[in-house]
Formats: sequence, C-alpha cells, structure tokens
Amino acid sequence: MRPAPNPEDTDIPNVLKSNFLTRAINTHKLIDAWEPPNIEVIQIAGWGVDTISGIRYDDCDSCDAIPFYNQTFFDLEKDDVQVEDGDGTVVTASATAMATSTYPAFYVDLDDYNRLGRFQVNREHSDIMEVEGLQDFIKQIIEGERGNISLPQFIETQKPEPEDDDKKLRLRVLSPISIDVYDSFGNHTGLIPNLDPTSDVQIVEAQIPNSYYYEVGEKKYLGLDTKDQYRIEIKGLALGTFTIEIDQVWNDGLQDTTSYADITVSTNTTGSFTTQFVDTTSPLSLDTSGDGKPDVIVKPAEKPNPLVSLGVLKNTIKSLSINKAVKNALIKQIEAAENILKKQPPKKLPEIGKTAFKNGSYKAADDILKGMIIQLKNFPSRLIAPADAQALIQIIETIQASMVS
Repeated sequence: MRPAPNPEDTDIPNVLKSNFLTRAINTHKLIDAWEPPNIEVIQIAGWGVDTISGIRYDDCDSCDAIPFYNQTFFDLEKDDVQVEDGDGTVVTASATAMATSTYPAFYVDLDDYNRLGRFQVNREHSDIMEVEGLQDFIKQIIEGERGNISLPQFIETQKPEPEDDDKKLRLRVLSPISIDVYDSFGNHTGLIPNLDPTSDVQIVEAQIPNSYYYEVGEKKYLGLDTKDQYRIEIKGLALGTFTIEIDQVWNDGLQDTTSYADITVSTNTTGSFTTQFVDTTSPLSLDTSGDGKPDVIVKPAEKPNPLVSLGVLKNTIKSLSINKAVKNALIKQIEAAENILKKQPPKKLPEIGKTAFKNGSYKAADDILKGMIIQLKNFPSRLIAPADAQALIQIIETIQASMVS
C-alpha cells in the first residue's frame, strides 16, 4: 500500500483508510434508526438553487505525470457536481432526511421565489428565513395552527418539479482572468473589493436572482438562470490562456454546451460577451491592447480553433513590453503559421486527400511553433523576461495541442 500524500499536496490521490469506513458504518448502525421521543419533527428545505452535491474526478490526458514513491500518477481534472435539488448549501436529501408521514417535510421553491416574489432577490440557505410568509408559517406551526391554514405561496408539501423554462447556465472558468456578470437591470454577480486593507478575504456579491459565484483553486464557478440576458465581462490577470465553458442544463441534465477555449490573455486584455441560452451566446469581443477598442472576435465553439488562437496570441504579443526585435520576430513566425493554416485544399479533392492536406498543414505550422519555443528558451533575459518567455512557451504548447486533438 502506498503512503498517504502530504495534506497540502492535492494533486496526488489520497489513501482510503479502512478504519474510517468501519467507524462510519458502525456509527450509522447506531443512529440511523433513531427517532426523537415524543417530539414532532417538521423539516423545511430550500429547493431550486444550484448546490454542490459532490466532486467528480476525471482523467486528464494532457496533464503531466507526477512521480511519487516510485509510482506515477497523472493529475486528475476536478470539478464540482451541481444539482438544483438544494438551497445552495444543503441538498434536500440531507435537509429532509427524517421525512415520513409522522415527520412531514415542506419545500421552499427558491427558484420561483427569487424571480416571481414581490422583489427580484437571490435568497438561498443563509437568508432563507427572509422569504415572505415563511416566518409566519413557522409561527403557526409552533402555535398548533398548521391544520387550519393554507400554505403560503412558494411553500409546498411535495418537492417542486422543474418547469419547461427552468433552464440554468453553469459556467466554469479556468484562470487567469476575473469574470463579472450583469443582468439587464444592472445587478452584479462576482467579486467586489474588500474595503479592509489588512484582509486577503475575497468578497463576493450575488445580486442577480438565482446566481452564484465561487472559486476553488484555479477554477471559478458561475451560475445563472435563463430568465434574462446577461453581459459577462472579463479582465486578464496574467499572461497565459483561459477557457470559459458554458453548460445549459434542465433538471440537472445537460442540454447544450459551448466554450471559449484556450484563449491567450495578458494584463492588458479585457473582453465581454452576452448570453441567455447556449445557442444565443455571442462572440467574445476582446481588447488585447488595453486601448478600449476591441481588436479580436472569438466565436464560441466546443473546441479551440488553432487559427483563432494564433490570431489572439499575435495581438497579445503586440501589446507586451518586450524587446522590439523579439516582438517582430515572434509576430512574423505566427503570421507564417497563420498563412499555412489559411490555405484550403482544392474543392474536388477526395475526403482522404483533404484530411492529408489538413494534417500536413498542421505539421508545417507545428514546426514553426516548435522553432518559436526554441527561440524563446534561448533569448537572453535582457530582451524578454524569463517569466514572459515561459508563459509564451506554455501558450504555444497549448495551441500545438489543439492542432492535434
């Protein structure tokens, strides 16, 4: 059996401890059948707000191998599993674990309340008691009047079912960018400044109904419903590449997906796009120079387009503060690779011939990119900062990977 990794090393899978499992099984045997003596239990659960129900680990084919105690592991892609069957913190299965005919459960339809209530708000676990009627309902239960009253609006005896238009957008963002979303009323969801200069705590606001934003490691997660059109703004935080994945789901089932994949970004970069449904998501308008004028348009697609990626990289390099001769040399090589990829085979060429032409074009462009990497490794630091050179190498390698995937 291999040793357990250090607690700080989250890239290595942990070791399952059998004594923990045994203890958990024994504990459940003792408490699962317990019922409170002579006490009526009434459970009230929130429903309709995306809630983390687990973590999914997938193999990452492009990740580097990690040596560990004479064994080799590959980094795993880690993603949160979201379900609408909760209040943003607690899934209903947990909130109503004791539900029986003796111990009834009630459900607060937060999804509808946030959109259809007297005010458009964004109630979830932490402020569920602010839902109109809920406190009065609890008071009536305590006073023994529940059987004599009708249920308040948005409170139900059965778990709500999603309606046809209860679609949701779930966005995953791979850094290095900040991302902010605004609805048609100007409400904002995303990070806001922490006014305490001594604190490094990130402050999040989620003003848009049925929205959320949070970060785990290098990933950012953003959730929205599809009841409005949203403007999403990004800003570069470092030289590198970013990916925005957009899933449209209904009843937690994937309906459609798209992305802006492996887009080059620097601290000069800003951009924006609009979305309401996946198929109405607009192209991403990018300003790579920081002059306030868009200079690159990137259409959403499930896979990255190498030609588009090269164009964004070229414009980004133009905005970098590096030696002019180095900059010009890199730009000329990118333009050469672009020209190769822009060539089209004859229309009457058989499909097998078109594939060979495409593969040949990729091979020729890849050779140019390999030469750029060699140059970047050999440029002296007085011409380009080592950190910038390494970041550009990683960007080029990402584009190379998209040409063969």
